[in-house]
Amino acid sequence: MQAALSVASVAAAIAAVAAATAASTTNEAESKTGLAVASAATLVAAQCADVAKSMGADHNQVASAVTSAAKVQGATDILNLTVAAAMWHCKTSRQTHECSIFQDKNGDSSGAHRYSSMVRKKPVSR
Repeated sequence: MQAALSVASVAAAIAAVAAATAASTTNEAESKTGLAVASAATLVAAQCADVAKSMGADHNQVASAVTSAAKVQGATDILNLTVAAAMWHCKTSRQTHECSIFQDKNGDSSGAHRYSSMVRKKPVSR
C-alpha cells in the first residue's frame, strides 16, 4: 500500500510540474508536450491511487499523498519523492537484486536517504 501511495505521489508531482511548465511556456510545441506528460502522469497517479485503495488505503491517505505532491517546489522535492517510492518498492519487492543500489554491503538502505539529503546541498563553487 505504501509503495502505491509513494508512486502516486511521484506521478502527481510530475503532473503538477509538467502542467505548470506547459502553462508558462510560449512555445506551442513545448506546451502540448507538457500537457501530454501531465495527462499521462495524472493517469499513473490515478491508477496507483486505485491500487493503494484496493490494498487498504483510505480516502484521506490517498488525498494526502496526492495533494502534498502537487505542492512540489522543484527537482529536489521530486527526487525525494522518487527515493521514497523506490525505498518502499525495495521493501516490498521480492527482486532484491534490483534494489541493491540503495544498500551498502551490509544490506543497510539508509544510504538512499543520505543521497536524498546530499541533493539538497548547494554545490561547492570553485
